[in-house]
Amino acid sequence: MDAFLTKLNTDAKTDLSKIKNNFVSAYSTTTNKIDGLLNKGMTIADIFMSFEIAALTKKNVDDVVKNYETNKQKGWGAIAKEMGIKPGSEEFHALKGNTKKASENSKAKSENGNKGKGKGQGKKN
Repeated sequence: MDAFLTKLNTDAKTDLSKIKNNFVSAYSTTTNKIDGLLNKGMTIADIFMSFEIAALTKKNVDDVVKNYETNKQKGWGAIAKEMGIKPGSEEFHALKGNTKKASENSKAKSENGNKGKGKGQGKKN
């Protein structure tokens, strides 16, 4: 999970608008909401975790963000636990699974994005 979150923050440096648009679609939010969270000093990975935890716990993302602001030094595992996601629970496995799925989708998109840009042989006559 940590590797994915680190990569997400790295990717945000090169294509933040694409990531924000993905969040808008995935979490039924707005770019203004995401920009507001970024302006609070949250990283894109923190925003991802906030929306994921909110979706899994059926709580408002603002409640997750408040918990994050108070407990960020404890890490996302502790925050998830405080929001009702117990280690080993169905929600915990869903959180890990959603992170893995997002990581795989990101990897597939980056690999597919490189097609046709190499120095191939081209069409032979």
